[in-house]
Amino acid sequence: MRTVKDNGIMRLLLTFLIIVGVMAGVYRPSQTAKAAEDFRLWRQMDSRWGNTAIGGSNVRRSGCYITSIAMVAVASGARDTSSFNPGVFAQQLNNIGAFNSSGGLSSWASVNKVVNEISIDSANLSFKSSDRKGKAAEIKAALDKGSYVICNVGGHWVYIDGVIGDDVYMADPAKDDILMFDAYSNANITVYQLLKGKKPYSGFT
Repeated sequence: MRTVKDNGIMRLLLTFLIIVGVMAGVYRPSQTAKAAEDFRLWRQMDSRWGNTAIGGSNVRRSGCYITSIAMVAVASGARDTSSFNPGVFAQQLNNIGAFNSSGGLSSWASVNKVVNEISIDSANLSFKSSDRKGKAAEIKAALDKGSYVICNVGGHWVYIDGVIGDDVYMADPAKDDILMFDAYSNANITVYQLLKGKKPYSGFT
């Protein structure tokens, strides 16, 4: 037969076990998982790769084109931001002698040699339309067919993330603006390229 003292000890042990059980249920060891980097925030002047030489220039000065293509590589699932970025891409292109003296690509085919899941499907295409609405419609038509689009906005390349109405959303290697026609003059937006990715374009990333 238990004494009052024994019952008190049992209640104390039971309370202790309940508290330990609750804590075990809610406590989780701290995790240090690293969130995936948003490739749309890549900038050519990033200190991690801005000074990487490309031909007779560097990524900071002349890297908008390859930064835009690096975005396509990630958006299409061909590469992952944990091991790939504009600096890695620039070095891989350097390794095959892909750049000319001004920092441009000597051959568009070099992109496919480095990231064989993507390719440039078109040479520079001129917009058929002259107004914002028409150009947005042309870009959307290309995206709807599964192509990725990079657009020249007056000597500078940007990655096209998507189109809503007349608004063309971009990831710009040089700045944080996201609406192409608000950031750049329509008159300077005359040329674009289509790229094929590992997976077809399917919407905003």
